Order: sequence, then C-alpha cells, then structure tokens
Amino acid sequence: QDSPCTHPEYIKQTNIHAMAEQIFLEEKEIELPSLSSQAGNYIAYFFRGGKWQIEEVELEKKISDFIPDIILKKGNDTLLIEIYVTHAVDENKKNKIIEANLPVIEIDLSEFVHDDMTKEDLRLHLRETARMNWIHMPIAVIKEQNFNNTKKNYPISKPNQKINDCPLARLRKNVTIE
Repeated sequence: QDSPCTHPEYIKQTNIHAMAEQIFLEEKEIELPSLSSQAGNYIAYFFRGGKWQIEEVELEKKISDFIPDIILKKGNDTLLIEIYVTHAVDENKKNKIIEANLPVIEIDLSEFVHDDMTKEDLRLHLRETARMNWIHMPIAVIKEQNFNNTKKNYPISKPNQKINDCPLARLRKNVTIE
C-alpha cells in the first residue's frame, strides 16, 4: 500500500523493461549500430555495425562488478544490453563496464514510459539502431585511439597557402585553409 512500487508509472516502466527482456529471449539476431566519429568532411568508422546472431540469452546475471539487464552470447562472444526506461547508465556503472572491457549497448526506451504499447510495438522499437547507444566497444576503442594518434595538424600561415602534406593533396587535390 502507498509504496512507490505500486505507482502506475513505476509499474509501466517495469513492464516495459520486463517485456524488452522477454523479447530478447525470443529473438535470434540483433542489428547493431555503427560506431563512428566525424573527421572533417569524412566519417571514421570504428565499428560498422550489422546483424549479430544470438545463440544464448541470460537475464540480470552478475558479470565482473555489475549486473547487466541482458547478456547475449554467440560462440565465445558476449554482448551486454542495458535497457534505459527511466535511468540511463550512470558514470559509476559505465566505469565498471569499461573496466570489464565488454561490449555494451544501451537501448533508450525512455520516451515510452508514459505510453501503452503492445509487445509487437516494443519489438519494433528494440530493432531501431537509432535507439541504441554504445556504452563501450573494446575493439572500437583501440581503433579510435589509433585513429586519434595518427591525426596530424597542418600549420597554416596564410589563408591561401597550399597544404602539400594533407592526404587530399596526395590525391592531387588542391587543398588550402578554406
């Protein structure tokens, strides 16, 4: 009686979370989002995304020093899923995730906390990569570090000065500060 747990909004968020976990128990694959960074006029992809087959699903099982919502497995590979309905992954949990060095995606369902939806509606929302945010992706971290370590600054002294050492200049393109 009069507990926060009996409040209709709490019940709705718990139902969305539980229904999302149930859907992952039924799914055979997940579409993973890309992980990229803007590099001038280009996009550097550290992880291209794509379909990932699901062979095994575990719910709310402790890994390292935290408990992810969903653990997906394929062979020796593991992918952790956090479902964001009212609370996103905080800095403390993010640091634990990084320390464990496992790939983790957060799926943002926060806009639906006030909505009534069917399981099939939620299934469609869970497939939208735009709702997914990489919390940590070990292989992408290494690629991004390598990318950042190879960036060069090109000194410019005059507005129309030609830059010969730029990668575009090596492709015989005229590159200036503009």
